Amino acid sequence: MTGENFKRLNRNTLYKEIQNKICDLRNQCGELARAAKDTESHLPEKFWKLTKEIEWNEYLLWGEVNNIL
Repeated sequence: MTGENFKRLNRNTLYKEIQNKICDLRNQCGELARAAKDTESHLPEKFWKLTKEIEWNEYLLWGEVNNIL
């Protein structure tokens, strides 16, 4: 395996890991939002922390797609 192929392999792995993490975080946010809606309460602080983490991971994903990382 050449060095370039190895880099591509690692890049694809990182891309998939970031995508999976974003999906997991979105699922957690969805659960928190449903719980808040069911109890008719405000969104918890954890929801807002997770949305910030989602934004950061989307930024990392953008960097990965554009070969910045």
